[in-house]
Amino acid sequence: MSFSRRHDEANAPCAPERRRGSSHGNKSLPVGIALLRMHTAVMHIQEKPPFDTPFEWIGGEEKVHALVERFYDLMELEPAYAQLRAVHGPSLDNARQRLFWFLCGWLGGPQHYTDRFGHPMLRARHLPQSIGGHTIGIKERDQWLACMDQAMGEVGVDEKLRERLRASFFQTADWMRNSAG
Repeated sequence: MSFSRRHDEANAPCAPERRRGSSHGNKSLPVGIALLRMHTAVMHIQEKPPFDTPFEWIGGEEKVHALVERFYDLMELEPAYAQLRAVHGPSLDNARQRLFWFLCGWLGGPQHYTDRFGHPMLRARHLPQSIGGHTIGIKERDQWLACMDQAMGEVGVDEKLRERLRASFFQTADWMRNSAG
């Protein structure tokens, strides 16, 4: 999700290797970048967001950390997210830290994740062999989205930002599926 021109393609919320049929100059754009540019174009026509980046709008690292903590707390507490929880293994400590690092950069803040690990390669890192043989299908995607939306609501993410993040999270979560089911 981009709010300013300085939030470039390397920092896009979803930059998968899959290519879109349309082109930009002489090269094809990754699907996530093409969707991002379409979404950004619409946002420029509408009202300008109150902050340069979603990271600033959400409230910086403190608020991103609170969001991630609540997200994983809900995953452990709520029976509705049991299938999603099962994909994460016995401990959520590593997942909490990495999602925090990733979201900071994805939202336009410090690039903690890419500074440590390089390109996120989200889909590759979530293939069944990478996550203990588990698959990510529609149920897991929908549970992830519902859990994140509940967490955003509970930590007080601004409703306009929450609406925009829901759309971007859906695009990313749908791309992450490694199973049709």
